[in-house]
Parts: sequence; structure tokens; C-alpha cells
Amino acid sequence: MLHAPGECEICDEYAQDLQEIRKAWGINFTGHHDLEMENGTPLLPCPAEVARPLDIINAWSRNRAATKESLEETAKEVAEALKMFRGEAKGG
Repeated sequence: MLHAPGECEICDEYAQDLQEIRKAWGINFTGHHDLEMENGTPLLPCPAEVARPLDIINAWSRNRAATKESLEETAKEVAEALKMFRGEAKGG
């Protein structure tokens, strides 16, 4: 799975080359279902969505597009989980 440029902080940071390849080869990004490129060339489906439906892909939170806000929320959740694990949580 690969998110389109501008949709996911992680894909934009670490997968720019793959994003460019998908655009050049005419392969849809995950969650996109365009039928053709601007020049009329037919687009291929996202390989991840050929293997399984988008709702199954998105069932695992790390597969969903990561925005700045969602990354900050995940960091808070991880910090709280670590506190609980270490017995540092409120009331613990």
C-alpha cells in the first residue's frame, strides 16, 4: 500500500521514489480509484487493493494515512502505554 503525495507524512518522507514510480507507471495509490491519467492512459489498480479490500487494509491503524495530527496522537498513546507498563500511570 502506498498513499498519494500529500496524504501521508510517512509515505511522503520515506517513499517518494515509489510515489513517483506509481505516477509514471500509471498505478493508482491506495484508496484511489481513478480510471485514467490526465492524458487518457488507463490506470492500473492499487496492488494492495487487488489483494484485499480497503476496509481490511485500513483495519490496521499503521496502514492508514499518517497526518501530523494522527502521529502526535499515536505518540501520546504510546507514552501513556509505557507509563502503564512501568507502573507510572495515575493510581498505579
